[in-house]
Amino acid sequence: MLKSAIHHTVTKPQLLFLALVGMVMVASAGVQAQETSHPGSQDSALEAPGEGLLEARSSLRKEATALLKSALTRGKARLIVEDRRLSEIAEQMATAAMKGESLGRSGVRLRLWQRGVRDYEFVPFSARGERDALLSGLRSALADSAGGWDRYNNVGVAVQGEPGDFSLALVSTRRTVTFVGKGGTRDQAYLGSDYEALRLYATDPAGAVGERSPSVDEGLWTMDLRTEGQGTWIFELVAEGPRGPEILALWPDKTLAERGKGALSKNRRAVSVPDGTPSDAASWVRGGAPGPARSPTPEDVAAAERHLWGLIQATRSARGLTALRLVPAVQQAARSHAMDIGKGDTFGHHTSSGTALDRLASSGVLASRVVENVGRASDVAEVHAALLASPAHRANLLDEAVTGGGIGVVLQRDSRGRWSAIVSELFVELLPDVDVREGQLVEDIHRVRDAAGLLKLKLSSLLSKEAREAAQKIAESGGLDLSDSARQRIVDQIRFNFVSTGRVGIDLMVTNDTKAGADIKHVRGRTYDEVGVGAARLTQRIGAHPPGTLVSVFVFLER
Repeated sequence: MLKSAIHHTVTKPQLLFLALVGMVMVASAGVQAQETSHPGSQDSALEAPGEGLLEARSSLRKEATALLKSALTRGKARLIVEDRRLSEIAEQMATAAMKGESLGRSGVRLRLWQRGVRDYEFVPFSARGERDALLSGLRSALADSAGGWDRYNNVGVAVQGEPGDFSLALVSTRRTVTFVGKGGTRDQAYLGSDYEALRLYATDPAGAVGERSPSVDEGLWTMDLRTEGQGTWIFELVAEGPRGPEILALWPDKTLAERGKGALSKNRRAVSVPDGTPSDAASWVRGGAPGPARSPTPEDVAAAERHLWGLIQATRSARGLTALRLVPAVQQAARSHAMDIGKGDTFGHHTSSGTALDRLASSGVLASRVVENVGRASDVAEVHAALLASPAHRANLLDEAVTGGGIGVVLQRDSRGRWSAIVSELFVELLPDVDVREGQLVEDIHRVRDAAGLLKLKLSSLLSKEAREAAQKIAESGGLDLSDSARQRIVDQIRFNFVSTGRVGIDLMVTNDTKAGADIKHVRGRTYDEVGVGAARLTQRIGAHPPGTLVSVFVFLER
């Protein structure tokens, strides 16, 4: 699941959210959960069963399918499709389970792609044991609210083995895009009724992400899937939905499926474990082992945040990008977001603390650009790897414009002892300090007057003080104008502070453009000798101007 895009003055943050539901491990008595690695390239079938055995398998499959459909509908009238391709993969998973092996998520994903299934969200389940224990374990897994089962609408279920020693496997996907084209360099698709504004992201073999804009005609979207050079390209569809931008489909060009299972390998140890990691959780923080048999502690959270921040910095450094500054106020906003989800808010960007912009404003942060990723997986290393595998999330992580950021991590341990991590990542381009902006405005006044053949004005600290106070009052007032009475107060104060004064010109400008000096009414006045410049930023939206917009007051004086 995900989110995306803005530039310059913030009007809408680039947000992306992603959830990874790992293989559900059944821990009920009499059930042997499968968690080993790939079974190899051969998906061999077991010996052909007799009629009685087929009936026993069919009975278990029907009951498991009924339980799954019940969990997917949650009492609502929803169409659940039994997909033959998913059933084929479930058969391979069940066969592997009977041999004490597991395809793993990457193995299932590869088989989905090999069969032309591009659905982004999917969840696999496999277990081995006696019939009643398998069904009990499946009920328990389906009752787990973290699974989000009611989001899925396509299923495949398979059973192998014999009474007393069955293997049960299922695959569910969430299908919101219907592809109707023939593939190749162009493809076509229809979106679900809840989605619009489709975007296509393409990651080339070197890891660079580009955005392409599909065209639409009467609801039919046409996409450009052209590739160049050798190597694998990854495509991803993102659309605006009920919870904001979401990833709907993810797939490679044909070369990945041809290369086999090794194509999905990922480096999860790019950065060493930070000092201070509790010894019994160190391997888990790296993504190398299950969490210890205890609840997560604040020390674990701190270690996970340090490790994830190190992964982010190392990833950017490896691609020649500047290191990000860890901003405490941004960190606070990200932690607030992760904590909202951890306590039960809907997984996404709009939680009880508001949006990313709301959280940043509450932390006192003003930024010209904001990008946010949200993820949930078995550990922070897995979250990072998954974000990098998603073109839209990857674009956020490797955004060249951002200069600072912060992350929030919430660790959880469920009733079966499994640790997991909820992650919120915020990357920002902070607005320059107001005094820096004031200096830029003064430089632009000099530029305009020089171009007009006028003398350079003297910058007056007294005039700038009056201008700054006026700008601050306007920014706090909720109205973007300089009344006649306010102008008169400035003039009276100037005449009080200066022995002799002539004309006084006062201008107001509301924009972040520091090159707008030519629009200042009095900037070309030939009789002015001095100037004062003061600025303040809006802390809340006023009309069309978002928080962070610069309110500038200019005072010109004739001596």
